[in-house]
Parts: sequence; structure tokens; C-alpha cells
Amino acid sequence: CPAESYKLSILKVGFFEGAESEEIKKTSTIPCINQLGIKSENWKSNTSIDTSDLPGDMYLIKISDTDGYKSFIPLIVREASQKARAVFVVPTMTMFAYNSWSGSNTYQGPGGFKDRLRVVDFKRPFDSGFGTGKYWNYVQPLILQLEKTGLDIDYVADTDIHFYPELLKNRNLYLSAGHDEYWTKEEWKSVIRARQNGMNLIFFGANAGYWQSRLREDSTGKSLVMEIYKDAKEDPNKAEPTIRFREAGYSESELNGVQYTCFPARGGFETFDKSFFGFKGLADKDFNNLQDLLGPEVDETPAVSKFAGNIKVVAEGKVKCGNRWIFPKMGRASMVYGTSREGGGVFSVGTMGWVLFGLRNGAEKSLNNFVVTVTNNVVKRGITGPFSK
Repeated sequence: CPAESYKLSILKVGFFEGAESEEIKKTSTIPCINQLGIKSENWKSNTSIDTSDLPGDMYLIKISDTDGYKSFIPLIVREASQKARAVFVVPTMTMFAYNSWSGSNTYQGPGGFKDRLRVVDFKRPFDSGFGTGKYWNYVQPLILQLEKTGLDIDYVADTDIHFYPELLKNRNLYLSAGHDEYWTKEEWKSVIRARQNGMNLIFFGANAGYWQSRLREDSTGKSLVMEIYKDAKEDPNKAEPTIRFREAGYSESELNGVQYTCFPARGGFETFDKSFFGFKGLADKDFNNLQDLLGPEVDETPAVSKFAGNIKVVAEGKVKCGNRWIFPKMGRASMVYGTSREGGGVFSVGTMGWVLFGLRNGAEKSLNNFVVTVTNNVVKRGITGPFSK
């Protein structure tokens, strides 16, 4: 903060007379402490926010300094009463995995993959998305659409599910946003168990449950650290290394009925089962202009599904995988609906483009209409009780 001072504004996310947020409270002017070049472990704080009077919901903290710069911090306030039948899980581990504030992320550093982060500090701010990381493109548009439905939804972080699996009790519906790639084994097992107890799972993205990570408190006991080595040989925990779930004997299809296909992917859904209730209210013409819905990552139904129930492909399309323009690798993307005799079901859209392309501001009109209609149909059905045939 090289400016003279700054102010904070607490914004509740939603729709308020056409606006996408509403100011709940704000601070007075706070002097800046310029901590450029100081390690995040040694940062000092000169303000705090009392959240005890904030209802459980999704918020953005807006930072405005005297030099005219603005940024945001995503803030999840957990509802203590836990009355809502739907729970929206914000993928914070994935958001931090892609954060390059330190000059490296879990994919690469100055020297490429070998310089990637193995241990991720959750105290560091995000370097993209106006200070929100992947939240802005893959979470915010979906929250805004869900808030339009008027349904009662609780907001939690994926890290909350890791530490407090009881947050999933007595829920009918679990909602996953556009990019939910990093999970802990504890989170995975808790979500599967909750589905077995009747909770439906909806994945509005692709590549969910791909990397297995570990969580622990940092040395201060006041923040979280994520360990993600991506190499069993490097990981000091040889019994449960942080590798891909499928390499650890799990299948993504067990969780969401599909599995990750490729990146970058380009294409559109071409075939549809129009008897699927999610397509109710759509005319034949509404299925025609979906060429840009698939990508940048997509899922497909595996040759052998590990989902405990029946999986039905309700939409499918071809995709070009990778950046080769001569003889590109071809793949496919699948939208699936799953049911089970005992427990809840699953719906997976099979593409990150659902939120990124279909729900963002300025989305192509017919594409947006398709995505909004299907989203509303499956959410309103899913919150009533276990999916069935």
C-alpha cells in the first residue's frame, strides 16, 4: 500500500435493484503501511473487520486508496444456523493453486515446472481477477445467477468441508463452481458420504476433484497452508502423497460421473437428450448456437464409470484438444445426469465454459439463455430432494 491511506467497503454479493452488490458497512480512513518487499509472514495489520453482525453470505471487501486504485477480497461468512437446503462451496484451494503473487504458482515458477510452489500460503493476496483470483470469472457469475432464483443458499469454503464435514448434514444440494480442481481426500470422502445420505451434487464446471492436496495450519496457527507436491517421489508423506486422485486409486467419475479430458478445448455440444428435465422450456432453436460453450477445459464419460448408480449422457459434443492446428487431437465433452437407488444423484455440465462463457456479463444472448434455463431447472429440482429417474 504505497498510497497515503485507504478505505474498506463491505459489499454483499447478489442482486439489489439491478446492482450486483450492496454496501453493508464501511470503514473510516486508514493510514497505509507500505510493506513492499516484506515477506507475507512478516506483514503487519492496522485494521480488522467485525463480521459478527454480518448474515451468512458471500461478500466482497472493496479496497480504495488515495492514489485511486481499487481491489477486492472475497469474504465468505458462514451461516451458524445451517438451515438452507443448498450449500455453495467456493473453491478456495483452486484459487490459491493458480495464484502467482509470489512469482510462482503450483504449475510453474521462473524456471518452469521445477520451480513451482509445493507449499501455498493462504495469507497472500491474489494477483489476478481484481484481487479475487479465479473467483471473478468462475464463481461470481454463478452466484449472481443463483441469487436471482431466490432460493436459500448457504456459502462455505472447500476448506470448511475439509475441517467441518458436518456442514453437509441435512442438505439436499451441493453446488460446485466453474473451476474446482483441488480437493483434499477428507473433502472428497465427506462429499461422497453426504451424497450417499441423499444430497445431490451439481458441478457447474469441469476438471473437478483432479489434484489431491493437503491442508494444515501455518506456524502462527492463524492461517492455512496447502501442500501440493504433484510428485510422489518429492512428497515427504509417502503414505498419502499429493498426486492426481486417479493416480491414488480414485476416479473422478465416482464423484461427478465424468472425468477430465483436455486443455485447451474448443467446441460445442452437438447431440442432446431433449427429454431431460433440465432442458424444459427450451425450444429446438435454443440448441443451435452453442458452438462456444465447450472449453477451456472439458470432461467426458469414461469407458468405465465408477459412479454408484446410473449415469445418462444428456448432451455431448466433439472438441479440438491442444494448440495444434494441423491434425489436432480430437476429444469429446459430456454433460451427464446421474441417479442412484439409495442416496442423492449428480449433474455435471462437463465444461468450464458454463460459467466463464455462458453466465458472464456480455455473454452471447442465446448461449446465456440456454445456460440460465438449464441452471435454474436443475437447481430448483435438486434442492427438493434426491434426483431420480
